[in-house]
Amino acid sequence: MIKKGLQNFFHSLRYVFTPLGTMLLGLAVGLSVLVPGLLAALGTLIEGLRALSANADLNVDVLAGALRSSLGSLDWTRGGGALRTVLSQEWLDSLINQTLRDILGMDFAAFQHEAAALIDAFAAEAVRKAVVFLVCWVLGFVAGFFVLRFQLRRDLARSGVLKTLAAALVNAVFLLLFLAALGAVHILLGWSVLLSTVLLFLLLSALSLLEAYLLHGRGAVELRRVVNWRTVWLFALTNLLIFLLFLALSLAALALDPLAGLFFALALLEVTVNVMDLNAESFLLSAPQPPSNQTI
Repeated sequence: MIKKGLQNFFHSLRYVFTPLGTMLLGLAVGLSVLVPGLLAALGTLIEGLRALSANADLNVDVLAGALRSSLGSLDWTRGGGALRTVLSQEWLDSLINQTLRDILGMDFAAFQHEAAALIDAFAAEAVRKAVVFLVCWVLGFVAGFFVLRFQLRRDLARSGVLKTLAAALVNAVFLLLFLAALGAVHILLGWSVLLSTVLLFLLLSALSLLEAYLLHGRGAVELRRVVNWRTVWLFALTNLLIFLLFLALSLAALALDPLAGLFFALALLEVTVNVMDLNAESFLLSAPQPPSNQTI
C-alpha cells in the first residue's frame, strides 16, 4: 500500500502545471481588472486634486512612483499580511495623505479637507479592484483543483460519470463528518494537539477507505477486508509520508524563490490533497481479490 501510494504521488507530479496554469490565468485576469482600474482611479484623483488647487504642482508619475515605493516596502514574503494591509481602506487613506503631503508640502494643507472625499473615493475603488483581483486568483486556484482532480481520477481511479458524481457527494458528506469530529475532539474533549491530530488523521484515513468501499467494493468484497486496523494504519502512514514529501518540496521551492515558490507550493498542495484522497480508490481498484481470511 505504501509503495503504491508513493508511486501515485510521484506519477502525479507531472500535473503540477495544471493548477499552476489556472492560478496564473486567474492572476492575469485579475491584473487586467486591477491595473486599468487603479490607473483610472488614480487619474480621477489627480484631476480632482488639480481642480481644487490650480497652483499645485502634482505630477502623476511622481505620485504613482511614490505609491509603488510604499507598496514595495511591504513584506511580501509574508503575502497574507501584506495583502491584508493593501486591502485596508484606512491604510490606503493614510498612505495617500502622507504621499500627497510629501509631494505638495504646504499646498496640501490648504485643501486637505476638500481632498479627503477624493482620497476616500480612490481608496474605496482600489480596495474593490484588489478584491476582484483576489477573487480571480481564488477562482483560478479552485478551477485548478477540479481540473486536476479530473486528470488524476482518470489515471488513479478511473470511473464513470455516475461514480464520479457519487464520489463528490460522498466526499461532501464525509467532510462534514470529519469537521464535526474535529470540533468534538478539539472543543469538547480538549485533548492535546498531537493526540487529536493522530486520532483525526486515522479517522480521515478510515473514512477515505470506507468511501472507496462504497464506490467500488460494495458487493464485490467484504467491508472488513477494506476497512480494518491494518489498512487504516497503512493508509494513514502512506498519506503522512506523502504530506512530508509535499512539505520538503515546498520548503525547498520557497527557499529558492519566495514568490515563485509560493505558487509552486499552492499547486503542489492541490496535487497532494487529490492524491491523498484518491489513493484509497486506487488501492481498492488495483488490489487483487484476496482470500476470505486476508485484507487488501
